[in-house]
Amino acid sequence: MVYCADAFAGLSAMRRIDEGTLSSTVFDAGATAPAMTPGPRGTAVVRDNPVPAPPFLGSRPVDGIDPAELYPYVNEQALFRGRWGYRRGKMTAAAYEELVRGRSVRCTRS
Repeated sequence: MVYCADAFAGLSAMRRIDEGTLSSTVFDAGATAPAMTPGPRGTAVVRDNPVPAPPFLGSRPVDGIDPAELYPYVNEQALFRGRWGYRRGKMTAAAYEELVRGRSVRCTRS
């Protein structure tokens, strides 16, 4: 029997099976973690840390940025599918691409 802690260990084990170098997992009782005992644990929380002052409070609008500069950073698939709910559904790939392209052209015009 072989124990794999996760999928990556499983992939490694499969590679070793193919190579013929896989050996059985051996249980070592001495290597197990000590039993946990219930009850309060000691706390070493330092409570005299200075609280940093925030750089500003409230909203701080930024003016003078051209929205056209931001469009290259927009994830169109996340925007169209996640936020606006556009799904391909029964549309053909070409029709869906036309829908997406039409929406992105409208977004980039000034």
